[in-house]
Amino acid sequence: MAWTEAQIINRISTALNDSATAIWGTATVAAQMELDIRLLSDYQPQLAQATVSFAGTARELSLASIADLLDVDEVEFPIDKHPKRYVTASRRGGSVILDTYLPSVSSSDTAYIWYSAPHTVSGSTNTLDRTQEGILVELVASHLLQNISLDRIESINIGGADTWRSYITAGERREQKVMSRLIGGITSKFGVRYPDVK
Repeated sequence: MAWTEAQIINRISTALNDSATAIWGTATVAAQMELDIRLLSDYQPQLAQATVSFAGTARELSLASIADLLDVDEVEFPIDKHPKRYVTASRRGGSVILDTYLPSVSSSDTAYIWYSAPHTVSGSTNTLDRTQEGILVELVASHLLQNISLDRIESINIGGADTWRSYITAGERREQKVMSRLIGGITSKFGVRYPDVK
């Protein structure tokens, strides 16, 4: 079962050893989480599907009805065939042009556009898998550590000369580890991701 937004924020606070949110408030953690969800989505987006109608007899499909589209992965036409039939297509602005020669296409014909979309974590809605949730927790924690270190690095040091410098170094090392996990877990092959369609 996927974690809720509140559970992810709590886990981030725990990873920062700040369960009482004395240093990083919930709003600060949530704001950084939104930024890092977008970063995670750039490397490991979710695969989604949209049904799009042709514009008359043209080989053009409009992408205007698809919200939060990052990239077009595949175009399936004709639809619902076994095996599936994917056609080559080129994205041009807000449209996809089928490169395949089609003898006739009518406005009643539809195609499936399989596309990459950003992940969502809001309330109880969560499109991340377990591994991605763990990566998100570590990524947010590493960035928050670095941010507070940069803010305080020139402040008066009570705990020693390099207190905040050591925090920023620890944050950078933590970020490097989690980015290795993120990049190492990329599965960009459409056939591999096909069963995970939301």
